[in-house]
Amino acid sequence: AEAEPLLEQEPAGAPQQPSLILQDRYILSPIHSGLIVIQQQYARQRIAYEEYLAALSAQASYSQQQLFPEVLELSQSDKQLMDDLLSDIRYLGFDIETFGKQAYVVNGVPADLEGANIQQTVEQLLEDYKHNQRYAQLERKDNLARSLAYHASQRTRPSRSSEALHRLIDQLFACEMPYYTPDGKPVFIKISQQELDKKFEKS
Repeated sequence: AEAEPLLEQEPAGAPQQPSLILQDRYILSPIHSGLIVIQQQYARQRIAYEEYLAALSAQASYSQQQLFPEVLELSQSDKQLMDDLLSDIRYLGFDIETFGKQAYVVNGVPADLEGANIQQTVEQLLEDYKHNQRYAQLERKDNLARSLAYHASQRTRPSRSSEALHRLIDQLFACEMPYYTPDGKPVFIKISQQELDKKFEKS
């Protein structure tokens, strides 16, 4: 909860100097009053979540077209759920059409999921949706955006180049709520200069 007011004291918001990557997980960046440590996967999850919510609100999205269309077969219960969610799933970036009684043909996917196993991704998306609906009682669009953002962030390769790190940081701090993941985990922490000095017993 401390991150919000601390960040507001930083007019520049995002780090201004070169960033370092630690164990392909954390981004370490100097800021005016200390150091900021960003959990990279959580940052991607927050960015994707807000992008998916915006696409659902605008009812418009971009699909990465598949070189070869893929047939998706679902159980009867998942087929019923997919039929109910189909219009919103298309807004998320899936170019998908019904194909017979139990199947769909997928012509395109969200850019974040290019190269993913579509059968597994859609099945897991539907399972997460049902879980969130049962235990968290999320609103439909929030549920879908949260479920897909989690999977997109899981499969995205860590950024390593300085340019990619800065692009990720810029995207994060352009979010409405960069401080937390959709399920409430902190995306970053800030370590002040005073805290660092105290660790080294420096006056």
